[in-house]
Amino acid sequence: MNDMTPREALCRALNTYLHANSYMPHRLKRYMNSQPDEPRRILIRTGLQEAIARSSLSPAMYEGLTDSLLGTQPEVDIWLAKLWAYLYEGGPEPE
Repeated sequence: MNDMTPREALCRALNTYLHANSYMPHRLKRYMNSQPDEPRRILIRTGLQEAIARSSLSPAMYEGLTDSLLGTQPEVDIWLAKLWAYLYEGGPEPE
C-alpha cells in the first residue's frame, strides 16, 4: 500500500520530470496517460488539481522542486494550469 499523499506525489513528479536540468513534460504526459487509473497517477492528478484549486504550491517550493524560478504565486498558479491543460486537455507544452 502506498502512503504517499497527493501533494507528495505531485512534488515527486515535478522534481523528476520538470526539473530545470531534466525538463521532460512530454515524458510526464506519456507516464500519466499510459495507465491513468493506476494509484500513483491518480495521486499526481489529485495533487495537481489541489495545487491549482488552493494555490498551495508556493514559488519557493516550486523553485526547490524544479530549480526554476517563478517569482509570484499567480505565476505558479498560471504555470500549473498550463501544465494541467497540456496533460489532460490537449494544450501546448508549457515552457
